[in-house]
Amino acid sequence: MDYSNFETYPIQIIGINESYNSELKAIEQVVVDEIGYSGEADDLIPILPYFVFFKFCENRASEVTTKGEMLQVAEFSMPSVLSQIRAWNIGAKLLDDLCTENETTASDNYRSQRNILW
Repeated sequence: MDYSNFETYPIQIIGINESYNSELKAIEQVVVDEIGYSGEADDLIPILPYFVFFKFCENRASEVTTKGEMLQVAEFSMPSVLSQIRAWNIGAKLLDDLCTENETTASDNYRSQRNILW
């Protein structure tokens, strides 16, 4: 997986380029480990970008430095998780369908939809 997976809707990340590839690969490995899919790893290839997108955005919500964890807020901006939730829910549906179709298992967390309360 590389930055090119995140150039189109619904998991578009504006301004992403090859300098993010190592971070994306690290996130991908965490996601694969957490999913715990019992089938062939190649089955996950079209699904992983949705969860990597979610975790990439989640990582951008705060930054941990030697001085502690900092929430990043720009003037006159309102952080949103709508794209993250949409991406997660697409990935969860695809993973759930894959598990049902192939009679395989995966983490219930990753197979579950996310909701946002207003």
